[in-house]
Amino acid sequence: MWLSGSLDVDPPSGHPDGVAQTNDLWNEWRRLIRTASPDPLEVARLASSFERYFDAVKTEAVKAARASGHSWEEVSAAFGTSRQSAWERYRCAERVRTTKWWPVPLDGPIT
Repeated sequence: MWLSGSLDVDPPSGHPDGVAQTNDLWNEWRRLIRTASPDPLEVARLASSFERYFDAVKTEAVKAARASGHSWEEVSAAFGTSRQSAWERYRCAERVRTTKWWPVPLDGPIT
């Protein structure tokens, strides 16, 4: 188990805090695109790693934006989507940080 301070999960390849210097996704991507005929499954695996990485980054950005007082309208504008779409996708991330079962100590009392 691995604890990043905001996510309590086993680190999948591509997690923002779990990308090692020697196993850098960007270096893997550069190596892959230099291959004359890359394995499609390797491309899919790497694409999935990038997707998880950027999903985690976006989720953390939304948490920080909402904690800083930014509205769902502002969040949705940053993503180029509707307010409803942004709220539906990221509302749970905001809720997770305030529930009593959250495994990371939170600053301040939980109501």
